[in-house]
Amino acid sequence: SQTAPFKEAAENNSCGNIFSGSPNFALCLDNLPQLRCNRGDQTRGQILMHDQVLLAKGGQEVGVYLKKGAFAVRIAAQNFCRDLNSICGCRAYLTQEAQNAVFLIGILGEDAAIDALTGDTVKDLRDESGELRWESYLIKLLKGGRVVLAGQGRRGAIFAVYELSRLFGVSPWYFFADVPVKKSEALFLPQNFLKTD
Repeated sequence: SQTAPFKEAAENNSCGNIFSGSPNFALCLDNLPQLRCNRGDQTRGQILMHDQVLLAKGGQEVGVYLKKGAFAVRIAAQNFCRDLNSICGCRAYLTQEAQNAVFLIGILGEDAAIDALTGDTVKDLRDESGELRWESYLIKLLKGGRVVLAGQGRRGAIFAVYELSRLFGVSPWYFFADVPVKKSEALFLPQNFLKTD
């Protein structure tokens, strides 16, 4: 697993109001009065304190792009929309229009839009022979506060989707063990965030 380096956002991230993400870079709103005061003026893609990039906040419509294709990936994308809605109260929906989507999901080599967005990052998923590793995936923050989730084959794309849900605060045990979702007022990722596996 490879994650782009980023600054740790706060020493104490145990309070109740946490910006979504991995515990390594969660931001506690109660510890950041500057963000609390200006929260209403924040826009997607804006870089805030600790190099955090705003992706979405409660009440906003959030497009999740997925081209027609594998049924299993569509189920994962639908679950991802549900997760986003549960975390911060945004209104996430599936769309086949990539240009206005915040999150873009796809299978490498099967979607020209996804291939264009991943660019040279795909090299991190290749083996010594230059082939994509079996079921590998990447999650990459793009300019403007958009995120591409791409994988080798259906399973790779699905792994990317559920990994980002986990980083945002939805436990893999949410469905089977009723582990509660970590609520937040907004969704953030560190600037230049990249995860490959």
